Amino acid sequence: MKDIVSLPVLVLIRFYQVVFSPFFSVIFGANCRYEVTCSQFAEKAVRRNGAIRALPQILLRLLSCNPWFTFRGEVKREGIYGK
Repeated sequence: MKDIVSLPVLVLIRFYQVVFSPFFSVIFGANCRYEVTCSQFAEKAVRRNGAIRALPQILLRLLSCNPWFTFRGEVKREGIYGK
């Protein structure tokens, strides 16, 4: 973790993964646009870059997760998945 803000953000992400994500999958079906889900992406981004630096990447990913978003590239960046 990179900063003190990361821990509460990671707790919120994990809470979403355990409580809300299964509920949404049952209601709306499991039809994620990306192979790594947005919550998994967010968790990795926060762990690698810290919550503050990861926020723009997470927001772009979440905004791209709808049928009206026109960005046609993959949102993953160097440093999140690492090499």
